[in-house]
Amino acid sequence: MALKRFNAALTVAATAHAANAVIGGLLTLYGLGAPPGIKLRTVQISDSSGLVITYRLTIFDAVPTTIADDAPMTPADADLNNIISEPVLDAPTYQKVYTNNSVHIREGMDVDLMSSEASGHLYGMLWSPTGGTFVATVLVGLLLLYEDQ
Repeated sequence: MALKRFNAALTVAATAHAANAVIGGLLTLYGLGAPPGIKLRTVQISDSSGLVITYRLTIFDAVPTTIADDAPMTPADADLNNIISEPVLDAPTYQKVYTNNSVHIREGMDVDLMSSEASGHLYGMLWSPTGGTFVATVLVGLLLLYEDQ
């Protein structure tokens, strides 16, 4: 089966993001989790600032309480049962640093995802347990490669 792509660009404030801070705020993965769901194969994060940091992508099957860019990643108690996956993209295992930018790629995944909402949407929050300083307002790109179930 052919892989499909989902792309998103997150605007990240030019500031020092503390450890465990959200990077770019809430993501809506429009229609990705519509029944029968998807099989997530690859997560790629492109970072125009080139920070050497670990990223995590927390995926929810229902809309969570919004956490803004640079706020602590502290999901509400009511949202905890809606977390269905949390791929880790740590540096240096999944990171390639270039001169002025970097990319994190986690391939070979086999994660089933399906929304619990009628809309079929999934939701995500990108965050970093290590934190980092974004020296300018940057775009952090998210690419998901997946197969339909």
